Amino acid sequence: MRAGFILATGLLALSGCTQNPAASAGTQSSAPVAPALDAATVERLLKDATNDDPKTVVLGDRQLRESIPKAQQWLEDVKVTPETCGITFAAPVAEQLKNSTLGVAQTRDQLLTLASYPDAGKLAEHWQQTTEAAKKCTRYSVNVDGQVRAYHLAKQPVAVQDLAADAWVVTSSDGTDTSQQLMVRALSGSSLAGVQRTVSGQVSKQDVAKAADQLAQLLKQAEKAAEK
Repeated sequence: MRAGFILATGLLALSGCTQNPAASAGTQSSAPVAPALDAATVERLLKDATNDDPKTVVLGDRQLRESIPKAQQWLEDVKVTPETCGITFAAPVAEQLKNSTLGVAQTRDQLLTLASYPDAGKLAEHWQQTTEAAKKCTRYSVNVDGQVRAYHLAKQPVAVQDLAADAWVVTSSDGTDTSQQLMVRALSGSSLAGVQRTVSGQVSKQDVAKAADQLAQLLKQAEKAAEK
């Protein structure tokens, strides 16, 4: 169950938007647009950001898009309590990501994501909507085929100069097995980056700051690439 949840939440993190379908419909544009960064550039930036780990696996835009239908189906099939959180998480992933360029770098201890969007204004709006949704869904449970796992989102203080950023410690448990993930995301212009790490015990300010700094460096390089 956790594997499906990680896949789905990873794609939602890249989407920058977990609003409900009705809200999504109001922000769609029929005009053709081109992503700010192409797939090859996104992959290169992720490889550069994780070049100290020889076991890094980078998944590019094409590979991730092949996973979208599976993640969307998983989100639609699970039962989330309270139901309002289920509506939030089950927003149409494919529609949200249609005009973006995606990339994920998986190392031994973290998942680093980068998405480039054609419309910085809409991305900023989506960011705000996601933040508000998370405030209302700090505790929820996910039921998949009778297997229930409870989740708790604990917001962490984080500040990055000139960037919008937020951080959460996500604790999940099925009653016998408990796990924790530190999830940090940051926004700069038309690029959205996130990092997800497995943690244990108390998460320090230094842990959050280190993850945020990694995102800041990645977004700085994304900005430089977009200017070329």
